[in-house]
Amino acid sequence: MNQRGIKSNLESRLTLNLDKDFTMKKVFLILAITSISTLASANCTKTGSITSCYDSQSGNSYTTYDFGTSSITNGSNANTGTTWSQNTTRLGDSSFSNGTSSTGTTWNQITTRMGDMSITNGSSSSGKSWNSTTFGNGTTIHNSSDGIKSKSTTCDAFGNCY
Repeated sequence: MNQRGIKSNLESRLTLNLDKDFTMKKVFLILAITSISTLASANCTKTGSITSCYDSQSGNSYTTYDFGTSSITNGSNANTGTTWSQNTTRLGDSSFSNGTSSTGTTWNQITTRMGDMSITNGSSSSGKSWNSTTFGNGTTIHNSSDGIKSKSTTCDAFGNCY
């Protein structure tokens, strides 16, 4: 390949990487803004491996205990008297989570990271199976089934779903 071809090849790779980095930065910015606005009403304290939060607007409070690659979260709502819980264990590129919803029903999910995408399979607290695949560009495809009907939704990095 001559110098002109090498330069053109490098420019196209650089442009592709810059576009991917810019898209990922937009995704992280959107997630950060969403997280900040969600956490703005919750008052959290962290002591060692224990994080406790209380949201006076909703009445929700929860405590998360971190133990190496595992965490346990217990929550309750002072207004409704409901409780819920979640246990998560990380092993390599996979996370295994299960919990009990505020109605007392159980749910579970397994998320596996493969390169620049994540695949999640689970069962909701209403017993419906579902899965999602999130790609490196921020696009997520959600699939769910109640055993009779199936539904598929695709969302872009900006949260627009179709």
